[in-house]
Amino acid sequence: MTRTRIALVTSIATGLAMIGLAAPASAASCALKPAADGNIWPVVCPNGKANSKAEPKLTKLMPELMGLPANASFAQFKAAACTDFDKSNLTNPILSSGIYYQTVKLGWPKKYSNWFSDAITQGGGDGPCG
Repeated sequence: MTRTRIALVTSIATGLAMIGLAAPASAASCALKPAADGNIWPVVCPNGKANSKAEPKLTKLMPELMGLPANASFAQFKAAACTDFDKSNLTNPILSSGIYYQTVKLGWPKKYSNWFSDAITQGGGDGPCG
């Protein structure tokens, strides 16, 4: 190959690689999938944004939590999470998914999701809202 052809092939390959880097995640990479426990995933897409396809199901399962605004206080958050947990008989993974979704979507502090994670991993027979 001549130097011109090599330069042209290299230039095209580099351009194609850069297009791949700049392209957003495909819709298929963020398609909802069911889990065995009734949960859904991913609630956060590979691009780091909340998966809007998950919101209707999460809202149906956790209306109090999903109805909170971005500026909800920690006390409001905890009350909503516990109301949904107690009324809906949610599993820990499903409630955890809802909390994770809202934390990413609304920009809540990590202490919101950490509270739930800590509560379920540290035990206590009544669960995080006991």
